[in-house]
Amino acid sequence: MKTFRLGVVAFATTLMAGSPLLAEDLALVIGNSDYANGAKLPDSANEAADRIAAVLDAAGYEVLEGKDLTSQDMFDILSEFNDRLPDADRIVIYYSGNPVTAVRSTWLTPVDMQALSPVLADFTGPSLDLLLGMATKSRGSSVVMIAAGEDGFESPGFGLKNGMGPPAVPKGVLYLQGKAGDFGTVMAETVLKPAMSASEAVKRLEGRVEIGGDAPDLVFGPKNQAELDAALKAAADAAAAPQAGDQSSAEPQLTGREKADAEAEDALNFSRAERLRIQEALTVLDYEPKGIDGVFGPNTRTAISRYQDAEGMPATGYLRDGQTDRLFNLAEKRSRELDAEARKAEAAARKAEIAFWKERAAGGDEQGLRAYLRRYPDGVHADDATRLLDRIDDGRLGAASAQERQAWQAARSSDTPAAYRSYLQSWPNGQFANAARTRMETLQGGGDVSDQRDQLAAREEALRLSHDSLLSVEQRLEAQGFPPGRVDGRIDGETRIALRRFQRSRGLEVTGYLDDRTLRQLVAASG
Repeated sequence: MKTFRLGVVAFATTLMAGSPLLAEDLALVIGNSDYANGAKLPDSANEAADRIAAVLDAAGYEVLEGKDLTSQDMFDILSEFNDRLPDADRIVIYYSGNPVTAVRSTWLTPVDMQALSPVLADFTGPSLDLLLGMATKSRGSSVVMIAAGEDGFESPGFGLKNGMGPPAVPKGVLYLQGKAGDFGTVMAETVLKPAMSASEAVKRLEGRVEIGGDAPDLVFGPKNQAELDAALKAAADAAAAPQAGDQSSAEPQLTGREKADAEAEDALNFSRAERLRIQEALTVLDYEPKGIDGVFGPNTRTAISRYQDAEGMPATGYLRDGQTDRLFNLAEKRSRELDAEARKAEAAARKAEIAFWKERAAGGDEQGLRAYLRRYPDGVHADDATRLLDRIDDGRLGAASAQERQAWQAARSSDTPAAYRSYLQSWPNGQFANAARTRMETLQGGGDVSDQRDQLAAREEALRLSHDSLLSVEQRLEAQGFPPGRVDGRIDGETRIALRRFQRSRGLEVTGYLDDRTLRQLVAASG
């Protein structure tokens, strides 16, 4: 089991006999109890978190475990967890601590939680939505378990109250919630019980805990009791055995310079806002921190090293006093250059679009109008082209059979790629076949990207952006005047449209998908 005792105890790796580590099963276990300004959880909650981690390890999961984590510790372990998600088959997330809520949002608090407001809560502890979003990245099934403290904080902060808000559980995720006291023990004896399927466990849990989402006919726990017993015995034997040089509790060794720089950075005591700004600067300068979430995980450390190396500094991955000011100055200069390049490219792209419209479509020629929409689905004259084509298509209603008219009107009413695809399957050479193909391409981003959509999606996925980073993308699009629809950290059709419009405004390749250049320009445009 890989255990992260962040902040107070070091990284440790224990390989249990008879229980090989399976990279395709991933678990996150956080047990927060010793709150500086809030009620401490009962000892039974701490013991339950340890038991949950041990059971998951016995079931073959890679387990990331954190105890009494500060705000920064929580975001660090979540970053590490997020980096491993693309390879995960089964995902289990367990949190024990004092949650706070406001309206429809819930935050899972760190032990250094202080009175704050809903606006600042996102910068202090992860939201429940963040954990649920991570759970959706499973290639198989996921379960999220929340053991909520009852007493919480005497004064959580303006607009906040103790406890859980209503969870918005995504499809494919099983959600379980209960009181911290005995909840973990109940989970170990049901959902994580050897050989028990989640669907059977849910039947036994009805009326005992809050249940939401989907309960798969899948075993999350060990295959059998013998496997669990053997793993627990191996863990006990390993814990009792003498450790040469106490290596089990030693942090990864840094070089002398790395250690000095790490200590220097720690002394700077960066706030979350400062960490976000550093990641923004690294992104603008193309050092690729792989997201802007305020967490200095492996990708950000690599980006810092690239910056240091390019500037002739020792590439330790840790920032010293003075290096951040230089970073910000370089990023500000590059932002101005990117703005100038974008304005020039936008002007050239707009000139080309206007010329295409005048030459091919302004006269109302059907083929020219369709060609314009394929190339510029969100262009200046896209609404004009659509309106003219609708008139042309309406003129064909009389030539179509009643059955085809009904099918076409149903597709128009739904106005989705799937609806037009369904029409084309029945009427591949129908009166409205060209109109269906044009509208389908328009909704999907235009004909220019239809053949490379899988490649674009793979390039976007390779960025491995966290939920918080995707949330930041949507917020920046909104701020720049390109509304992405609901700002929820999930890229949907409206987000694609907003991305296409932003890309066109900056003279970028218009795809509706994220890539390094789009991220860089988005950060630069946001100032």
